[in-house]
Parts: sequence; C-alpha cells; structure tokens
Amino acid sequence: YLNIAFKEIIMSENSIEINLDRILKSLWSSRKLLAKSSLLNFAIVLILYFIITPSYLSSFVLMPSAKEGMTSYERAASLFGMVGSGDIKDEKLNSPDIVEEIIKSRSFSDELINQFVFDQNGQKIKIQDLIIPSSDDKNIYEVFNTKLRKVIKISQDIETGIYNINVISSSPILSQNLCNQVLETFLKVRKKILLSTTEEKKTYMDNQIGFLFSQMNQIENELVNFLEKNRDLSDSPALELKFERMKNELDITSELYWGLKRDYEIIISEEIGLVPGIMIIDYPALSNKKYFPKPSYFLTIFLISFLTINIPYVIYKNSLFKSV
Repeated sequence: YLNIAFKEIIMSENSIEINLDRILKSLWSSRKLLAKSSLLNFAIVLILYFIITPSYLSSFVLMPSAKEGMTSYERAASLFGMVGSGDIKDEKLNSPDIVEEIIKSRSFSDELINQFVFDQNGQKIKIQDLIIPSSDDKNIYEVFNTKLRKVIKISQDIETGIYNINVISSSPILSQNLCNQVLETFLKVRKKILLSTTEEKKTYMDNQIGFLFSQMNQIENELVNFLEKNRDLSDSPALELKFERMKNELDITSELYWGLKRDYEIIISEEIGLVPGIMIIDYPALSNKKYFPKPSYFLTIFLISFLTINIPYVIYKNSLFKSV
C-alpha cells in the first residue's frame, strides 16, 4: 500500500511539473499577445493615474511639554469638557497633552468652519465650502466634523510625544494655507480651553476690584469731609468714635482691594506660564509632492491585473485549460 501511495504522489508531482511546463511554453509562444494585452493594461492604469484628482499634503509638528499628575492644564481641559461642548473625553485628560482631542473636538470644528483660505488662483474660499462643497444637511456642523477628520491626519511618536499633523487638499498652495489655518485655529481653541478655568474667576475679581475701588474712594472722601468739618475731635468722644469707625472701614476696604489686586496678578502670571506649554517644531510648508495617487499604488494594481487578467486571458486564448 505504501509503494502504491508513493507512486501516486510521484505521478501527481510529475503531472504538475508537466502542466506548469506546458503553461510556460504556451505563454512564451504567445508572448506577443501577452505583451500587447499587458501594454493595454498598463495604458489603462496610466490614464487612471493622470485623471484622478491629486491630493497634496502639508504638515506642522508640535511638541507638548511633559507634565506629571493632574496639572492646571488638565484641570482646565476637564472644566472645558464639563462646561464647554463636552466632546473631550475625561479618560483622555490623564495624558500631559490633549492635542489630538482638541483637533477632533466639536469646538475646533465650530471655530474652523467659518474661516477662509486662499486657493492656488488667489481666490478666497470658505473652509466650509472647501470641506463640504454641496451639503444641504441640517446637521452641517456634524457633517463638517466628520469630513474634517478625513482631511486632517494626526500621528504621534510614542517615545517623544511629538505630534505630526498632516492636512490634505487638492493643490500644494491650498494645502499649505489650510494647514496654516488649522494651526492658527488649534492654538486659538487651545488657549480658550486652557484659560477657561481662570476666565470666570478673573471676571468676578474684576468686578470686585472695581467695586472696592469705588468704595475706597467714597470712604476717603467722606473721611476728608468729616475732618474738614470737625477739626478738633478731642472735645467730643462721639466724633472720635465715628472717626475711628470710618478709618477702620477704610483700612479693611483698602486691604481687601490690594489683596484682590495681588491675587489677580498671580492669575495673570499663571496664565502666561500655562499657555505656552507647547512648541511648534515645524510650520506648514509648501510641498509639490503628491500625497495621492502614489506611483507605487498603480504599479501594484498593474502587477495584480497582469497576474489575474493578462495571463488568464492568454491561457484562455490557447485553450490550455482544455488540454490539461
């Protein structure tokens, strides 16, 4: 039984070798037909390469500053997630930066959608019309946000934390201008997020400082008028008591005023140190290199079509399947 089995295996292997040999000989004998069909295939792929609308890429590189633990930066982002659009997820706030979350947020889209850029012809185009040229959808902001994610590609180096933000468009100039606008909008929205925790506090302190300043001036004027009318207070204990009360009230108001002024200056200094927090390594540049279509893609398509269309076509023409 083993001998019979081995003989059958050898015969089947020989049959495969004979079949392959016949196919290769037939292809060689029909090499002119194969060359013509391959040339036609290559011409079709080449035409597709040139008629497809090209895409160009411009990019900028950001390096966030590393921080440990829950920082003011993260607390600002956390508050923004609660009182703002609510589209920045809480679980993302444990990282030292939220670059990707800002760019993907609804707040970023809402800010970018009404901005303008110049195309290669110098014409001013609204970014909304550029991303969604013809959209009658009522949820236009959601549609814009979805389409925008296909235009902006974000990658990050895990070891260094450096972000590479790529913007894709139909021309090199338009891609660069759109990339510049994305960077400008990112910095604007980021600043708004970071300062959202202190903005309400600053507004309250501004109002209180203004109120205390007016109160302090009012008390000072009343005290001056009182002393002008009552130059000798030693003869009247009641006048001395009233003077002490007015003086104490002025001291307390003055202390509150200058205390709030110091706190306000501290907040301003914290904001100055908070906003930078990120370094722009590379600014958007003009690139004439096509992002899509890439020649390698069409070379792959040609090779696949050659193997799956041209060769079977020649084999069919020579009726090899019938003789095998």
